[in-house]
Amino acid sequence: EAPGPPHLVLECFQPEGSPLQGRCFDVGAKGATLGRRASNAISFSRDVDGVAVGVDSSVSNEHARVFYDARTGRFALADGAGPGRASTNGTWVRMSEAGDRSAPYALLSGDELLVGTIRFQVTTTDTVVERTL
Repeated sequence: EAPGPPHLVLECFQPEGSPLQGRCFDVGAKGATLGRRASNAISFSRDVDGVAVGVDSSVSNEHARVFYDARTGRFALADGAGPGRASTNGTWVRMSEAGDRSAPYALLSGDELLVGTIRFQVTTTDTVVERTL
């Protein structure tokens, strides 16, 4: 049997009272963008009388992206919308050094992400393939 498609879940758990709190976002092999723009797969905005309003002013329009790296078989987090397009305030993984920007970070189950003031818990799904030996 071939393994199923790669899958990752980002669950927002803080800050208390955020309109994103308690929401789970499924990310597949196509990845996801995160930012204030309503066009992002994970948008940090809400509709107020037909106008998209950002829920956190420290989050950039195109703040970060999660992508699947077929070479490593893992999802990774990168700051900004792409090479040379970093976010204004950075994207942080729990316990990273303050102010330390780095290459894309491989995401593992249990990682905590901080985008602006919004915190996410990462859950990855590994596919187990059984076969008769």
